[in-house]
Amino acid sequence: MILKVKVRELFLRQNVMELDQEVGMMKIQKEASWHVRMLTQEIRKSLDKHTILYTTLVELSKTLDLHNCAVWMPNEKRGEMNLTHELKASSSQKYRLSIPINDPDVL
Repeated sequence: MILKVKVRELFLRQNVMELDQEVGMMKIQKEASWHVRMLTQEIRKSLDKHTILYTTLVELSKTLDLHNCAVWMPNEKRGEMNLTHELKASSSQKYRLSIPINDPDVL
């Protein structure tokens, strides 16, 4: 009976040690995520929206091997899509700056 209790005690102690290690890892992960959040906030404070958007367009263009990249946003009435940002502005406008929302390319 004593042997059975001692084995159970050893098993429980081992479980406690494992749980302590897991809790320690969770604390480290929580602290790391907090630091990442703080760093992200600082980066966002130092950059304006246009810089972030331009960087996104550049990286998207590189990743997808595009010649150009553009952002189209719906207007207030949601009837048309307006060109708001473009990576490389076309010297000759080959397309309109707004297109209907029900255009097949938009759909």
